Amino acid sequence: MQGKFVSSVRAGYLDILERIADHCCQAVLFASPQANRITAKIYDRYHVAPDFPWQSKSFKAYGVFRHLDSGKWFGLIMNVQRGLVTKNDDEQTVDIINLKSDSMPLDDRSVFPSYHMNHKYWISVILDDQLSDDDLMKMIDESFRLTGK
Repeated sequence: MQGKFVSSVRAGYLDILERIADHCCQAVLFASPQANRITAKIYDRYHVAPDFPWQSKSFKAYGVFRHLDSGKWFGLIMNVQRGLVTKNDDEQTVDIINLKSDSMPLDDRSVFPSYHMNHKYWISVILDDQLSDDDLMKMIDESFRLTGK
């Protein structure tokens, strides 16, 4: 249907939906609460928000944290099947963060050799609240330091 009246009703309807969304919905970048809390903590500490460099639908929601001065990555949050990290058949999807590390022990619960990056220098941490935000921020601090100038 077209016409002046239909167009005005459609515009009014869209306006109401936008106002409802603004008042009732909270925008989140990642699937897990811990990933979103950590994103806020990274911003508070380093003034860095994630960027989303990939256009592919599969990787579009992967957020990269970069040093402001050099552009080097110090973290990458992805939503992947747990089994890709734990090396089993678990198909549940989880948020993970990849971090550079030279001292983090792997624990077969939360911290693993890095998914999709060099295992010698990077780790993957599952963001399912098994590891506290404070402990995770210590790992992020190390990654930030190791990837700095």
